[in-house]
Amino acid sequence: MRKTFNWAVLLALLAILAWVGIDAGSGRSGSAMLADNVMPAVADSDPSRLSNSGSSPIDPDFVETRNGDVSAGAFSAGPALSTPVFRRISIAGPDPVSAESALVADLQTGEAYYELSPDRRWPIASVTKLFTASFTLRNMDLDRAVTVSEADAAKNGGDFENGLKAGESYRVSDLWKALLIFSSNEAAEALANDYGRDAFILGMRELAQEWGLDSTHITDPTGLSAANQSSANDLKALARYVYQTYPGVFETSRLRQETLVELGTGRAKLIKNNNLFAGRADFIGGKTGYTRDSGDNLVSVFRMGRRPVVVIVLGAADRFEESERLWDWFRDTHELTP
Repeated sequence: MRKTFNWAVLLALLAILAWVGIDAGSGRSGSAMLADNVMPAVADSDPSRLSNSGSSPIDPDFVETRNGDVSAGAFSAGPALSTPVFRRISIAGPDPVSAESALVADLQTGEAYYELSPDRRWPIASVTKLFTASFTLRNMDLDRAVTVSEADAAKNGGDFENGLKAGESYRVSDLWKALLIFSSNEAAEALANDYGRDAFILGMRELAQEWGLDSTHITDPTGLSAANQSSANDLKALARYVYQTYPGVFETSRLRQETLVELGTGRAKLIKNNNLFAGRADFIGGKTGYTRDSGDNLVSVFRMGRRPVVVIVLGAADRFEESERLWDWFRDTHELTP
């Protein structure tokens, strides 16, 4: 008896095999697509962009500070980080910095390129006058006449050539220039006392609070008190606010000299800047500070191409030498991105 071939069974088997093949192929295709979208491992990144890479030795202090350049939340979910304005063209670190705290950063973005104990609180001395000058611009009539009192004149730090004398009267605008150009304690005290000293100091504190300077404390308008303290990071933020909001502060602070007018006699008084960077083409502005407690302090804003760069040293052995070396190092090892 001849057996009849069961075509139905054969067709069913072929359908099953075809379905299995399609499913397997889809699985492989899906795996390949997933692999294409996986971010490359860090090990595959350009090693020249990593702070610890390279064969040349790197100063341990420099490596340590570079590790702190990126905040803990920098890689949280959100928009992609913008391209840095400056890029590193050399892994060479600066020579050891003789200071308690130091910082080099892009003033507009806040990105730090060198840091040494940037959050350490330190007496800021006459760097305080950046607050004094900002508060004066915001709250006082620049044409108002103010007379220097005996108590104001007693705050002279020893600069008797530039010093203001008791009984002399000046416009607020001239006292403002004096505290920025030759760091006049008499001018700072005269402004504060004319406004109302307690209210003036409270206003300076409120200014620091408004600008989010949480490590900053102000007790006087001059910086003579060691209780006037801040950190390099706070001063970086202060410099940014001054640069953006009160550019006249830095414009005045870079003048080599200026003439004040004593209102009682009409006599012109020439004052000279105590900042060695004053008048330089690459110097935008800044503020010096010194007391026995603070040592040498200096906030400097320089220009590199189209960008402002802030260099801060606190408690330095020599504020100008340390700042100049950090600025030279930055210019030698970084360039503006195209």
